[in-house]
Amino acid sequence: MQTDPKGTGERELSAHQSSAPPPRNVRANSQPASVVEMVLAALEQLRVTPDQVIELRGLGIPTRYGRPRTAAGWFDDLSALARAACELEARGAQVYVTLNPVNPALLARAFNRVVDFPKHTTTDHDVIWRAWLPIDIDPVRPAGTSSSEPELDAARTRALAAAEWLTKQLGEPPRIWACSGNGYHMLFRIDLPNDDKATAMVKGVLDQTAERFSDEQVNVDRTVYNAARIWRLYGTINRKGDSVERLGRVHRRAVILKEGFSS
Repeated sequence: MQTDPKGTGERELSAHQSSAPPPRNVRANSQPASVVEMVLAALEQLRVTPDQVIELRGLGIPTRYGRPRTAAGWFDDLSALARAACELEARGAQVYVTLNPVNPALLARAFNRVVDFPKHTTTDHDVIWRAWLPIDIDPVRPAGTSSSEPELDAARTRALAAAEWLTKQLGEPPRIWACSGNGYHMLFRIDLPNDDKATAMVKGVLDQTAERFSDEQVNVDRTVYNAARIWRLYGTINRKGDSVERLGRVHRRAVILKEGFSS
């Protein structure tokens, strides 16, 4: 398996180049110098080609009446994307982006801006090729709640073991190491077409990882294999349920970390 795309003007990315602040469990009320700059730095690591189109999606935006709303937009301007992401966060959204490059024609749906109640979002058929193999490891806990510190620590220990095994299987370490706010992420760089064979390969890696490292305490997400998968945007707040200090279940910012999930 090739681990980098063809290299036409592509920036070299490194898991060691982390712009995220320490520590690994940054809370939602922490105030970085500039959240927009933090999000922009994360996007620069996630982008794999200079002209990549990325969908930004906000889920669970509170409304006065009725169910929470969704918002989405398509961007080839990372600065505009970072600003829009922070505006979604301020509205109470859970903020996500597509990982893999999508069809540039989708820019015509909402060009470097966000619209509420989008009629369409990115589908697997809209993805041009696969650039990332994502691994998402979370502690098992009641649905709709944030992780406690002991749960987060258990997920980190398991993620480190999984990283060691995956590095041997894939031939190189994760390009991005991150805390999602409730668990841990690893992103491995790949260069695969968006076809059934590639989907089966990614799904197979996830299934094998889950078989080895999931149990009643920690879960490896098997569902993140589809090409159009949206991913927690680093630098934004992960809100699951209420943030309750006395329970130790608090909202935290998702952050990119250094190799080995270190600050």
